[in-house]
Amino acid sequence: MMNRLHKIAVIGAGSWGTALSMVLATRECEVVLWTPEEAQARQLAETRRSPVLSKTALPLVSNIHPTCDLGQVKDAELIVVVVPSVAMRSVAQRLRSLPVQPDA
Repeated sequence: MMNRLHKIAVIGAGSWGTALSMVLATRECEVVLWTPEEAQARQLAETRRSPVLSKTALPLVSNIHPTCDLGQVKDAELIVVVVPSVAMRSVAQRLRSLPVQPDA
């Protein structure tokens, strides 16, 4: 039996990452949706809509928290990286610099 996750981070707020965050949010846990772009994080938080998804897409649910602060993902129990391959190395290096949380 799988333990319940309390916090999941999705790294990458493009169409795939945003859609995935919406699916993961159905698990009734906190979902942090990270983008490196402050303007995109602000727009997602304010409008609850992604400019990269269809106009008919559902708005982001309340347990999805868009951010450009990578520090907000450090205590996630699961981190899903959904970035273009050309960005993978730089994102992985940024994630590597996060402090490791000891198991409780």
